[in-house]
Amino acid sequence: MSKAKKQTEAPTTNKATELGILLRAKREQKQLSIGEVSERLKLPARQIEALENGDYNSLPEPVFVRGFLRSYGRFLDLDESTLNDALENVVPSEKVRKAIQHDGSLNFANETPKRPFPTWIFGIIGVAIIGFGVYKWQTKSQTEHANAKQEAESKPLIASETAKPALDNPNVVVKPMTASDTQTQTAASSASAPVGVAGELVINARYRTMLTVTNAKGEVLINEIVPARSEHRFQNGAPFEVRLGYASGSTATFGGEPIDMNAARKNGKTATFTAGASAPQ
Repeated sequence: MSKAKKQTEAPTTNKATELGILLRAKREQKQLSIGEVSERLKLPARQIEALENGDYNSLPEPVFVRGFLRSYGRFLDLDESTLNDALENVVPSEKVRKAIQHDGSLNFANETPKRPFPTWIFGIIGVAIIGFGVYKWQTKSQTEHANAKQEAESKPLIASETAKPALDNPNVVVKPMTASDTQTQTAASSASAPVGVAGELVINARYRTMLTVTNAKGEVLINEIVPARSEHRFQNGAPFEVRLGYASGSTATFGGEPIDMNAARKNGKTATFTAGASAPQ
């Protein structure tokens, strides 16, 4: 069996040697060195020498040997039919096809396998994005909390920090005021001879504001935030000490006589005055 194998391989080896001699002769005829051929074909010089020597043991799989020989032959302008016949004798196409089917894929010699892209990098990027989002959310929440706290601290003193108002006092009457009431009150305040109840203090709040009223005995008749467009009446307790947190647009009368709110406004917004005395403070 070994003898038969040698007889089978001998013609192929002889054909490979003959093809190598033909390639070397053509190269020398064109006065090209192995180095020049190597540079033009982009193949190592040792592979060029192996092709000319008919020694394919150091070369890659048959499919590549066939490709190297075809490229070399065409580079040297060998007759195409002569080249094809030589290739079929040296590296038969059927042998190449079977080698591909057996391996399942082409095994590129001397090729460094590509390393797959590490998928864990995507995990790190995802964690970084989530961390940045949490940081931004916490920063925003802290900023909003600080702003809310600062706004709360800047508000005026509320009712819980002062004396409890005597809301059950029969002299206190709170009546919601409509838009038509505001127009009527404004017209009345500008009249030359307004009509009112003697000793009665009437306050019309244009906007939502803090209202504090005490009577002559020092009793707190009201000390709370009142709604916009509301009317408040106080009787039998003059003189009244009044403080209106936001007095813009508001009006007040005592005994039907209008009180000068512009003169009572100390800092442009808050109005403080005494109603029922000889002159407002």
